[in-house]
Amino acid sequence: MSDDDAVRADLTKRLESEYPPEMDLQRHADALYAHLWYPRSDETATYFQLGLMDVRAADDIRISYDFERDGWIIEQASTFEWELGDEVCDPDWQEVAFVKAWGREVTSPPYWGLRGLR
Repeated sequence: MSDDDAVRADLTKRLESEYPPEMDLQRHADALYAHLWYPRSDETATYFQLGLMDVRAADDIRISYDFERDGWIIEQASTFEWELGDEVCDPDWQEVAFVKAWGREVTSPPYWGLRGLR
């Protein structure tokens, strides 16, 4: 086994142990794909928490699906420091955006028949 194969095998093993099968985390070119598998089940994750690792600072966001409104909720925290001894440490996640599930769906124009065509 080459060094590259050993590194790849080690990384695969760590990724499989870190991310449960229902996370379905994959990378294609410059995009990272993740799917929430049946988030209404008791055994699965219900949120994605997305953070940025770069020289530019940015707060994490949390993304979940709202089945009642049929769309994605994006939340942001407001509290990042707590008093010593605070057992809750509530980051106060609040909704900052809502994205409809089918908000960009293209609909066909109404059928006008063949009038005007010769």
